[in-house]
Amino acid sequence: ITLGLFILVINASMLGLTAWLSPGLEVDGFFTAVGGSIIIGIVSWALSVLLPDSRPPTARPPVTVHRPR
Repeated sequence: ITLGLFILVINASMLGLTAWLSPGLEVDGFFTAVGGSIIIGIVSWALSVLLPDSRPPTARPPVTVHRPR
């Protein structure tokens, strides 16, 4: 839980920094940035589930299955 909350704070901070650097983007406050980071996280997760991996099979790490003896 702690790591997830920390990622939300980092994403909100990056969204605020992006708004500060971009003249056309405005973020009203920290909690608005947290809400935006939640939305960005959900969209990112959904796209990673829906879109296939574009790397060639040789670039993917091997899948290992550990079976009990």
